[in-house]
Amino acid sequence: MLILWNTQAKNRNRIVAIRDNAPTAVEALALMFTDANIFDNGSIRARLLTILAATEHRFVPGLHTGLKIGLTGFSKEFEDPWPSSADQAGHFLTAVRLAYDFTFLNNPIFQLLLGGWGDDDIPLRLIIGHEKEPDPPDVNKLSVKALFDAIRQFRAQYQSVSRQDVANFRNGNLDAIQVGVGVGNSREDLRLSYKGWLFGQWIAAGKFKDAAEIAQWIRMELGGAKSKQS
Repeated sequence: MLILWNTQAKNRNRIVAIRDNAPTAVEALALMFTDANIFDNGSIRARLLTILAATEHRFVPGLHTGLKIGLTGFSKEFEDPWPSSADQAGHFLTAVRLAYDFTFLNNPIFQLLLGGWGDDDIPLRLIIGHEKEPDPPDVNKLSVKALFDAIRQFRAQYQSVSRQDVANFRNGNLDAIQVGVGVGNSREDLRLSYKGWLFGQWIAAGKFKDAAEIAQWIRMELGGAKSKQS
């Protein structure tokens, strides 16, 4: 257990160093997949899990803004206009997590709080709902009120999503989804979430042949040529 903890701490420190030395947040994401000084078993899936473990929020499972990687280097189509949205890399990784590993959502208590008992589309509804209803209050505050306020807002986001919204998202028909006007809501974020959702599914399906291909995908799809998805 101690060896595992030490390995996780070293990996996290290495990812922080990559973040701090990379010219942009997009480049930091790319380098996290190719860096030789991050310890894992060498597989793409293990590397993704290592990155997700290092970036997870300390209070909110499945939220990957724990390291505040940043927003620089992203294509214009992914630039969230809200000043409070300062971590587009974390936003992307959160969508990746919900596509690749959403087992934490199987907790009956969590489903009960959301009002989503037995719903297989909880991950997608949370992704889409994040752009239909305002962001929760500051999730970094350690108080009972802040916790319940956050839960209440997550529930509102989840329940704002229709079956047609889910179908449109799955089909990449993002323009058909009505985006809210509250804090943090934007079509730019919806586009970025869709990219993260695809990326997580593609890694699960073994679509990428190696880490170098993943890094190139990140550079081009998130920071390079304009995406074909609207």
